[in-house]
Amino acid sequence: MSNYNVKPKSDRNISLTLTSKYASSWGTWEGIRELVQNWHDGVFDVAVGDDTSAWFDQKLMFKQIDQEGCHFISYVHNQRSGEDINIGCLIFDKISEQLVLINSGTALKKKILLLGFSAKSNKHEVIGQFGEGLKVGALALVRNGFTVVMETDTDQWKFDLMHNKEFEESVLTVIVTDRIKDFSYGKICLEQQHGIELSESDTCTIVGGLTFQEWKKFLPRFLFLKPPECYVNTELGTLLLDTELAGQLYVKGLWVADLTESDLSAGVSFSSLQLDRDRNAVPKPSEIDHLMSAIWIKSLEKNPSLIKRYFHLVQNEKITYTCHLKSSRTPP
Repeated sequence: MSNYNVKPKSDRNISLTLTSKYASSWGTWEGIRELVQNWHDGVFDVAVGDDTSAWFDQKLMFKQIDQEGCHFISYVHNQRSGEDINIGCLIFDKISEQLVLINSGTALKKKILLLGFSAKSNKHEVIGQFGEGLKVGALALVRNGFTVVMETDTDQWKFDLMHNKEFEESVLTVIVTDRIKDFSYGKICLEQQHGIELSESDTCTIVGGLTFQEWKKFLPRFLFLKPPECYVNTELGTLLLDTELAGQLYVKGLWVADLTESDLSAGVSFSSLQLDRDRNAVPKPSEIDHLMSAIWIKSLEKNPSLIKRYFHLVQNEKITYTCHLKSSRTPP
C-alpha cells in the first residue's frame, strides 16, 4: 500500500499552471493513453540510442508474460552477445489496482515538467510530440480520483491538484520529495510478485485506482501490446483484418477513433497521420479515404487472397473510400 499519507520530511511543490478544468474533455482513457504512450516512447528511445545498427538487429519488441494481459516486457536483441536485453516493463496489479510503468535506464530531469517541452518531436517512430501528454494526462487522472506518482533519478514526484495563492486557482502541482530507497510504494507488487528491483537509473510511474475492468477495456487500444492476428503491413500503414478491429482507426499502434458507423470493413493503423493534442485526426476525411484505399491496394499486392474482400468493398456504396478503390488499377 501507499505510504504517501505520511507527510514527507521536506517537500518542494512545483505548480504547473494547469488549472483543474484544463482539457476538461479528457477522462480516464485519455490519461492512461498518455502515460502508456510516454512509457512506449521512453523504451523506444533507449532501444534506438545514438546508433541502432551498431548493437541491435531487431526492432523494439513487446512480450506478454501472463495470460490476462497484466504483465508485459519490452526488449531488444543484442547482436553481439545474442542476448535479449530488457529495457522496460508494464504491470497491472489486480490486487492493489495499480498500473506500473517502468523505463529501465531512464532518469528524467525536471525540465520535462515544462508545458511544451518534448524531446520526441523529431523522431518519426514515437507517438507524442506536443510536450503536453505527461502533464495533461496526469491532470486528467488526478481530476478523476486516481493517484499518479513517479520515481525518477533521485526524486519522487506526486501529482496533485492544489490551491495556488498566487493564481487564486486550483492547479496541477508536483510534490517533489527525495526518492525512497526501498521503494515502498508498490513494493509488494514489484518485488514479491514479479521479482523486479528498481534503481535510480530507472523511472517508474504508478497509477493507483485503476480497476481490472478498465485496464481490460483499454488494453486492445495499444497494438504494440495486443497486436492483431490477421494483418498486412505496408509502408503507409497496417491493414487490420481481425473481426474485432473492424472500423477501428489507429496511428502508430495507438487507438484514435471508432469508425464503425462509417461502415469501415477493416481496421487500419496509419504509419503517419497528423494528430492534434487530443489525438484527433487533423486531415479531412477525404485524405483518410485516400490513405485507406492506397493501403488496400498495397495490401492486395502483398496478399492477393484478399481479392474477394476487395471486390466486396468496391460494390459497397456506403463505404466512402470505395470511390478511390474503383478508380485504382485492377489488383493482380
